[in-house]
Amino acid sequence: MAVKNPFGKTVEQSTPHATYRSPDGSWEWLVLKTYQRPDMEDQHSRWFLAVMSPFLYGSHELGDGYARDIRNQGILIPEESTPEWVEAYGGDTMKLGPFNLLTGEVQV
Repeated sequence: MAVKNPFGKTVEQSTPHATYRSPDGSWEWLVLKTYQRPDMEDQHSRWFLAVMSPFLYGSHELGDGYARDIRNQGILIPEESTPEWVEAYGGDTMKLGPFNLLTGEVQV
């Protein structure tokens, strides 16, 4: 029997699987669904997201994004994420940041 993806069901924006934020707080990614199990993800894995940026004036836009981009540019907010997500992704080592999303510069 195949192992099921624990985050494969789309959830509402009010109860996301996880919340990530940019270091300056100007970007927010709400993870609503993943397409692969955490142990099967690679550099091409996508997540279905609700994204808020400085360009959206406080609202969220829905769409897919590469998991690696969110994990590289955002910080997981454990208090706003499910315990299952924190267990699966809490020790994430893909962090490159802090990364300024507006200028594209890595800040030291």
